[in-house]
Amino acid sequence: ADDGPVPVSRPSVGDGRVYLGTDRGTAVSLRLADGTTVWERSVTDGEPTPLQIVDGHKTVCVVSRKTVVGLDPDDGAELWRMSPPAPVELTDRRATTVADRTALLPLESGSDGGTQSLLALEVSTGERLWWTDVPQVAGTPVVAENVVYYSESDAVAARDIDDGRLRWRTTPESGSAFGTPAV
Repeated sequence: ADDGPVPVSRPSVGDGRVYLGTDRGTAVSLRLADGTTVWERSVTDGEPTPLQIVDGHKTVCVVSRKTVVGLDPDDGAELWRMSPPAPVELTDRRATTVADRTALLPLESGSDGGTQSLLALEVSTGERLWWTDVPQVAGTPVVAENVVYYSESDAVAARDIDDGRLRWRTTPESGSAFGTPAV
């Protein structure tokens, strides 16, 4: 039996590479053409590492529940590391989203400890751009034309990607909104 790391995340693809996280807290980069390992880096203390983002601005983000790490896609060198203000919710229904240079992370609790929240990070630096409390996020946020769209437990909302300002929020007449919006 092979005792090597087991992939625990959906692969991300970019720049001729496949990136994934493993059950041993490592991020792995493979050549897309032949599957050979380019690099493998430990990024957590053995915590499973869902790798949900490949950014077009030369940073691979590794997102775990308590840590977000930016890696150089060429050699896996750590560029930055940050701890979000609340645990990141890592499920297939609520995944991290990246658009342009912004990563959007759904957090399990808001600043008041009760609601959920969305955290926006600058992918190249890990700098927090904005953090806002929201009712329960019911899907993965999507981005189009610098606007973040997401479903809440009873509504659909749109926020400015640069500053998190609420543009609009509406409750469908036919009932609650669930899932990931299509834009």
